[in-house]
Amino acid sequence: MEAMRALPGGRDRYVFLRGLQDANETLFYALVTRNLEETLPLVYTPVVGEGCQAFSHIWSKPRGLFLSWPHRERIRDILGHPRFDNIEAIVVSGR
Repeated sequence: MEAMRALPGGRDRYVFLRGLQDANETLFYALVTRNLEETLPLVYTPVVGEGCQAFSHIWSKPRGLFLSWPHRERIRDILGHPRFDNIEAIVVSGR
C-alpha cells in the first residue's frame, strides 16, 4: 500500500495494481479486499475508465478478452470460438 500511495495519480496506481495482479494474484486480491475503499475506485469505476482509454499505452500482459467497437459485427463469431466455452464472467463497459 505504501508503494501504491507514493504514486502521483489514479492511473499510475491502476497500472501498479495491474502489475501486482500479473506478478502475484493472491497478493493483489488480498491488498484489494483489505483496502476496498481505497483500491476499488482504482480497479473499477472511475479510474478503470482512464485505464481503458490509455490501454494501448499501458498494456503489459494479456488478461481477458477486449473487444472494441470496430469489431462489433464479429462479436458473435469471436465468442463462438471453442476457447471461450468456459467463460466465468463477462464485464461490459461503455461511455
